[in-house]
Amino acid sequence: MEKISLLVMLMCCIALRAMDDGNNNGKTVVTVELDGVVSNQQEVGLTDFASMGKYFSLLRHAWLLTRFSELKEDFSKIEADTHGMGNRFHTFVGQIRTKHKVDLSKYTSDLVKRSTKPIPNPEVIALLRKIRERGDVVMGATDMDWEHFEAYRDKMDDHQVDLNDLFGGIVVTRFNYLEVESNKQEEALWTEVEKEVYMIINPNSVKPTDDFFKVAGEVVRHYHPDAQRLIHIDTTAENVAAARRNDFKSILFTGSADDLKKQFHGFSID
Repeated sequence: MEKISLLVMLMCCIALRAMDDGNNNGKTVVTVELDGVVSNQQEVGLTDFASMGKYFSLLRHAWLLTRFSELKEDFSKIEADTHGMGNRFHTFVGQIRTKHKVDLSKYTSDLVKRSTKPIPNPEVIALLRKIRERGDVVMGATDMDWEHFEAYRDKMDDHQVDLNDLFGGIVVTRFNYLEVESNKQEEALWTEVEKEVYMIINPNSVKPTDDFFKVAGEVVRHYHPDAQRLIHIDTTAENVAAARRNDFKSILFTGSADDLKKQFHGFSID
């Protein structure tokens, strides 16, 4: 009888180990913040507005430079109250039109592009490619709004980094100036703005809110229902904590690719 009990226990241990191995070998989806992980982004913004002096002089709007302090203060207020680089510049240009009776709206997209200067992190990019090569999924999950993301993607292309090739989908936050069908705004949490780029519709669903990660998780599960693990990589403790509250394993990126590789090893995805 004792031998039978030992045999049963042994078989149970083997079965449990097999289940654990199956879970470890299942598909993993890794979501990644772009700015600060995939690249070190240098945002020029209004703080370096003077460096655009030649640009605005050519456009015959050099008067802006004479009001630098005032404009900087105005932009700082907008920056505190408005999410997303694209949203900030559109709001800022609208305020200039109202306050100074000057219309710069045709330059807004160019301002966003000039304010977006990513420097790719090749070691991290190589790690992410390796994850995809082993059969797992890598997606972007960024706090950038749609227009900022477009500018960022173009600049990364200039560095020979194709984000559409690197990621199997990218989640971005709401761009308030992009037309979204009213029925989608009322019924959906997110919409596909172009192939494999998904915009969260609620403008308040931004990091580090739980809503951002709930919606990002929904997008992941919609396209990868067989995913057994969700792992998010981000640059702040607040974002990492929010991801963990919403069914993501999470990694705080410290700027070291070697440290990231060690943490990948801990999740058995190296």
